[in-house]
Parts: sequence; C-alpha cells; structure tokens
Amino acid sequence: MPVGLVEKLVSERGYGFLIADGETKTLWFHTKSLSNADIADLRVGDRCEFKVGTKNGRPVATNIYVDLPDEANRVCGVIESVCGSFGYIRAEGHKIFLRCKQCNFFCDERCVGQAVSFIPADNGGVNAVCAARVRLET
Repeated sequence: MPVGLVEKLVSERGYGFLIADGETKTLWFHTKSLSNADIADLRVGDRCEFKVGTKNGRPVATNIYVDLPDEANRVCGVIESVCGSFGYIRAEGHKIFLRCKQCNFFCDERCVGQAVSFIPADNGGVNAVCAARVRLET
C-alpha cells in the first residue's frame, strides 16, 4: 500500500488531499475513506497508508489508515489565554503553546478556563513544547 502525508484538509466539507511519498500529485479523499480516524482527528502532515481507487475516472485515496500518535501520552490542562489564532494551556505547572488550528473545536477567547487534553509535540524550537490534537474535556 502507498504511504504518504495529509496535504490539505477541508474538514467542514468532509474531504481532503493526500500526497504519496515520492509523488507530486495529490489524491482527493472523502471522510468515508478513513478506516481508523475521524476527519476531526486529522492534521496536515499526518502520515498514512492508503489504497488508490478511482472516482469519476480520476485517482482517489481509499481505505486510509492514519498513523495517529499514542493516546496514552495525552496530557490534561486548562486553556489559560487565547489571542487570535494562538494561546496557552496551563498543564502540570507549565505554560504550553497552543495553535488554535490544533483544536477539534472552535477556539477563541470564550474557551479560556476550559479543561482540555492534548498530546505534547515539538514546536521546532520556538517554544520547546506545543499542544497537538487538542480536544475539550467534559
């Protein structure tokens, strides 16, 4: 099976695009093609395996298996602040950088004080740790 990355997501419409390793053309996919995840769980850059099928005479990605991070590493915290498209989560005494696009909910100033869980991720050196795959906890 081909392996590649999630290239683009159009979550509100239920589809996205993958690009196979070593290829230049993207493949369209619909959420119904995801075998182990929901589109809300996906992020651009996620690795996945898939099959190539056809729809309306064009190649598409089907039977997509997404390599999701280990949920056992999930950390709980509270949204401390939000300003535009970023903010901070307070977790285990640390201030963790938050990009709102990593949330599976609409993140704005009204979210301050909300309990969340996330997976710690490397932020490329700007902030040592950032929050990935953030979701509200009830």
